[in-house]
Amino acid sequence: MEFIIGGQTIQIVSLDPLIDDQFILLHAAYFGRDTSKWASFETSALAFFSKFPDPKSGLHDSFFNNFTVIWRSYLHARNYDAAEDIWRKALSTAFSWESQNLGKRIHKGTPYYFWGMTALERGDLDKGYALMHQAVAEDTLTHGQQYPASPAFAFATLNYAEPAQAFREWLFRQMQYIDSRQNAYSGAYTRQFMLDDFKSKFLLNPPSVDIGFLFAYSVARLMHLSKLPTHALASSFAAQLEANLLFDLTLVIDGTLKAKNQGEWKFVKHAEFLLQGAGQALTDQELSEINRAFNNDFDMTVGSILDGTFTLSGSKNLSQAQRDVSLAYGMRNRGAHDVTSAPTVWTQFAAIEQALFNVLYLAVDFLY
Repeated sequence: MEFIIGGQTIQIVSLDPLIDDQFILLHAAYFGRDTSKWASFETSALAFFSKFPDPKSGLHDSFFNNFTVIWRSYLHARNYDAAEDIWRKALSTAFSWESQNLGKRIHKGTPYYFWGMTALERGDLDKGYALMHQAVAEDTLTHGQQYPASPAFAFATLNYAEPAQAFREWLFRQMQYIDSRQNAYSGAYTRQFMLDDFKSKFLLNPPSVDIGFLFAYSVARLMHLSKLPTHALASSFAAQLEANLLFDLTLVIDGTLKAKNQGEWKFVKHAEFLLQGAGQALTDQELSEINRAFNNDFDMTVGSILDGTFTLSGSKNLSQAQRDVSLAYGMRNRGAHDVTSAPTVWTQFAAIEQALFNVLYLAVDFLY
């Protein structure tokens, strides 16, 4: 359906006479000098939903997509409050209908997706990801699939290869971020491990959907933090914040290893399993010795592992894989049991972050 308002040609989907004219009036109110009563629009929307109540029909998506012309105009102007308000209003019609038709539901994946995209554009990660995952929940419920083929699910699992998504640019930025860490891993370990390998083995086939979700969110938070200047991250609170992010990465590693080392629940057993698989084994006694070193002096142990001066009894040096896995072990244990800040975390954050990415890549490279 095409119409002209104030010299601007607007195209939306023609749905039904019940609602088409109301959408024209709504656009005229936003882009012209006309007025439109929201109550009149909502009355027509409720009638439309009653006539087409099936959430699987695709008509609910089309209904919400008809708000995107208005939404994009605000988004391009960076008027994020108004852009978010569009989706609050759009969702209110669905909630009104559901409250009047208990036991039935409108498919609301589309408005949650675009609302989440808006929140992320303005820099509100928690709100944006919460809304995106609400879109995933809607898609899962409507289609009855744990892994729905939807833009929201592709977003939530960092599937940058899926072209059918409005917010693919965000995923490309994440892809570039993890690609730089992957290149560093491949160089340090002399491995022909490419981003496409990580995508096919992990991103498109994670050990569990929750691990995939946490990884994508962790990458987004790390990217967000990386935009801050170094001088703004030299406080004890910054160290706590960074330690929290690193701990989430160790949880991803933990879940990734547990899927291949079933029956074990301690991280130390997963660390031992990974190093054996990579041909860089450490004994249980040696891992215990490393753990004691972290407990005795966390900062000094982190520093000596990073600079390669840490030695085990008998003056045994650690290999690259052993150093990285040891750091993951230390960060995992500290994050689970200690909330105090550690100066080394903020002074060596980039190196620790890379070490944890190395461990994740190592696990996928050798075990998947």
